[in-house]
Amino acid sequence: MEFKLSDSLIDDIIFAMEDQNKEFLIDAENCCVVDAEFDFEKIEADEESFYSLPAWTSADGYDLLESFTNDLRSPSVRSELRAVLTGGRGVFRNFKDTLAKYPEMLKLWREYKQKFMIQKVLAWYGDLQESWGLERLSIDENDFSQTDELVEDDFVFEEFVPEKHGKIILDQCETIAKEYREKYDSELGSMIGDFYSGLSGNTVAENKFGYICRSQSDEPAGSILFTGFAKNIKTSVCFTDFYVPQNYRGLGLGKVLLEKSLALLKDRGVKRILVLNSIPESMESLLTGFNFEKLGTGYILNLHS
Repeated sequence: MEFKLSDSLIDDIIFAMEDQNKEFLIDAENCCVVDAEFDFEKIEADEESFYSLPAWTSADGYDLLESFTNDLRSPSVRSELRAVLTGGRGVFRNFKDTLAKYPEMLKLWREYKQKFMIQKVLAWYGDLQESWGLERLSIDENDFSQTDELVEDDFVFEEFVPEKHGKIILDQCETIAKEYREKYDSELGSMIGDFYSGLSGNTVAENKFGYICRSQSDEPAGSILFTGFAKNIKTSVCFTDFYVPQNYRGLGLGKVLLEKSLALLKDRGVKRILVLNSIPESMESLLTGFNFEKLGTGYILNLHS
C-alpha cells in the first residue's frame, strides 16, 4: 500500500528513529507512525500495510556527531567536541552540553543533523517508491552540507560608529595579541600580536569605517574595518581590522561582514581595497572567493573593474 510523505510525517519518522527503546512502524493506511506494540497487539512489518522505518542505531548517531565535528571550522569548539567524542561514557549528553555553551553552534548542529536525517528518510522513501513501481524522488545532494549562511536574525550587524564601538575594537586587538602569544613562542607571538594591534591602533578610530556584529546576548562576534589613511586618497582603502572570535568561527560571519562592507564601500565610491599585511590561511580563501587578487604578500580588489 502506498502512502504520501509529508513534512509532518518526516518529523515523526525522525523522532521515532532516534527512540532506541521502542520499535516503530509506518501505518500506510492511516499515514502515520505507530508503536509496534500498539494496543498491546504486536504489529509486524508486512510491506503492505506496515513498513519498517529507516535503520538508525546509536553507532549511526555517533558517526553523525563525528562528521559534524570534523566539518566544523571553529578550531576551539571542534577541539572541545573531539575531546567529548573520545571521552568514554555519556558522549551524546556531553556533546549536547558542550554545544549548549555556544548557542549559534548548537543551532548549526541542529540544522546539520536535520538535513542529514531528512536525506536518510528521503532515500528510504525512494526505495519504497521503486518497489511500488513509481519514479524515485529526486534528492539534491547539495541539501546536505554544512551551511555557510547565517539567519541574520541570530546576530546584530551594525555600521561602525567610533563613539559606540571603539572599546570593542580595542578589546579585540588585545584578544588577537593574546591568541598569537598562545599560538607561537612568547617572543614571536608578541611580535606578531603587536604588529596586528599596531595596524589597528595606528589608525584614528574616526577615520575607520565598516561593520561590527554582536550576538543576541550582546557579545562582540566580529568586525571588519577599513581606512583611507591619507585625506587626499578618496577611492582606495586598506583593511585595518578583520576578526571573528574563536567561539564564533565557522558560522560564516566573516563572509556576511565582508559582503556588507563591500556594499558600503561601493556606495562610498571606493574603487580599490588593499590588504597589505600577511593574513591567516582561512582568510585567504574568503578573499579569493570575493575576487581579491594577489598583490605581493597582500591582496587587492578592484570594485568597479
